[in-house]
Amino acid sequence: MRKLALALILVSVPALAAAQSKGKRAAAPKQVAPPTPKVSVAGVRVVGPGVGTEQDQQRPFNWSAGTTVVVAVRVAAPYALVEIEKDKSTLELSDSTGKALDSPEVDWSPDITKDGTAALVDLEAKGVPGEGSSHVAAKGTLMFTASTGVRTIKVPALRLEKGTPVKLGTTTITVSDFQTEEGSDPMVVFKGTRSAIKGIKTVRAKDAKGAPIEMRWSQSGGWDEEYEIGYRLKMTGKGPLAVEFDMFDGLRELPVNFDLKAGVGIPAQ
Repeated sequence: MRKLALALILVSVPALAAAQSKGKRAAAPKQVAPPTPKVSVAGVRVVGPGVGTEQDQQRPFNWSAGTTVVVAVRVAAPYALVEIEKDKSTLELSDSTGKALDSPEVDWSPDITKDGTAALVDLEAKGVPGEGSSHVAAKGTLMFTASTGVRTIKVPALRLEKGTPVKLGTTTITVSDFQTEEGSDPMVVFKGTRSAIKGIKTVRAKDAKGAPIEMRWSQSGGWDEEYEIGYRLKMTGKGPLAVEFDMFDGLRELPVNFDLKAGVGIPAQ
């Protein structure tokens, strides 16, 4: 009887463990908190009309007449602001009496930090606040393309020659130029659509022996369908190089609503 009882115990222990294991649920995937963008006034510029004749006009700040309110938009990692969709953004600017300022417009090229967690956006109008106005009211929605993470794409042997294609996921950019000038570091320039180039967060490079090569941003610009970005390289020769592109991933539209008053006092950032 003792042997039978012991056998029953030995059989029941793994059975119990199996039952407990079967009853366990797989851990739920880690949830990312929803983005909570914060918007604040970062600067105000009001420029009145110039003085003098058309051929000899002097303008305040050497700037065109109008009003500019600069807002700072911030998000917390892992979210990142990649670019702004001007055509999907809205803006109303008015003075403290409620008078609308003429021709309000959202600037299409905000200044965005390298990690994408903060951006400065110019909100502009051709009109100026009336005399005695105490503030400028800014209201609307800024539509951003935002990222929820980063993925790395490795290009093991990139030829630094004009026309070389570089496949980055579902999109392709090309080497549009490789400049070597005496007295300065060589520069490689990539060309693609604006969204493809803006999707690049950082770039790293190594030589044929696997030694890291310093690679720093030098220039960028262009239009929607033809945008370029250039990087200076601390290297000699013409490669090829092993290059890693950190790409913004999980792209989505992120509407950022704001309703602010911009006076001469700037809030602590």
